[in-house]
Amino acid sequence: MKRSATSRALGLQELSFRGHFESESSNNRANYKELVYLISKYDKKMESHLDTASIFTGLSNRIQNDLIEAINKVMLNEMQKEIDQAKFVSILVDETSDVSASSQLSTVLRYVTEDYVIKE
Repeated sequence: MKRSATSRALGLQELSFRGHFESESSNNRANYKELVYLISKYDKKMESHLDTASIFTGLSNRIQNDLIEAINKVMLNEMQKEIDQAKFVSILVDETSDVSASSQLSTVLRYVTEDYVIKE
């Protein structure tokens, strides 16, 4: 529960999960790990788990990717339901190329919910 709340908080604040150097000796182990360690200072069970776990701490890149993927699936399913019921939907597509000729395509869906709330 606490880890999913941590994941949700990062998403709401549009913060990345990971950084470039996340070892124990790093001064900045990235947002997800730092938040989990912060919570463990006030949660004795989590602190004990992090201190004693030798196999599974729940902090690996793979676990973080699994969390991100699970959140993504839930969000896409919710958006799909809302879009299916939306009265109005628009699609905005934009492409840009940088100096190395790499192009990126951005796609935005904008829709109006049944309650007349505009979402993107």
